Amino acid sequence: MLLFNFLALVPLSPVFVGIGMLAVVIFTAKNNRENSAAAEELNAPKVEMVAEVAAPEATSTQDFLTEDIITLFEKKQIFLRQGLKIDDIARECTSNRTYVSNCINNYYGQSFTSLVNSFRVNYAKELILSSGSTMKLSVVCNNSGFSDEVSFIRNFKKFTGMTPSEWCASNMASHYAS
Repeated sequence: MLLFNFLALVPLSPVFVGIGMLAVVIFTAKNNRENSAAAEELNAPKVEMVAEVAAPEATSTQDFLTEDIITLFEKKQIFLRQGLKIDDIARECTSNRTYVSNCINNYYGQSFTSLVNSFRVNYAKELILSSGSTMKLSVVCNNSGFSDEVSFIRNFKKFTGMTPSEWCASNMASHYAS
């Protein structure tokens, strides 16, 4: 501080001022390079550690998403909603449709639409068995989440190999016999 006060009192030539400023710039640049190199050495392991931690997190995120999807289908029976879309599932899981689709394909081994329809058909079979086949087809269809009977019958046959009435005839006797 005293040096600066002294320099203020002494008239300096522009050459001395230029040399002084050049020295300050060189000193500052050298310090910045040394500090940058030291900072890079300190930061390098942190970047590696973050990369090591991030990899398992992606797998656990997919596991959490898969668990959410299983809960929605198997416990909350979201498949009963008519007009259900993959975007609805993604919204419920706070994810996006691509991740949800990948999880469904990987875990269940089928597409979203096929998964929804298989759950609906299984639910319809339970309704038919529990009602003793007295429930009308239109009621079973609506209660299972299907929007129309044609779609219901087509999917029922796809998953069981029989129409609802054929399945009912072959399964009601064995259901009540046991």
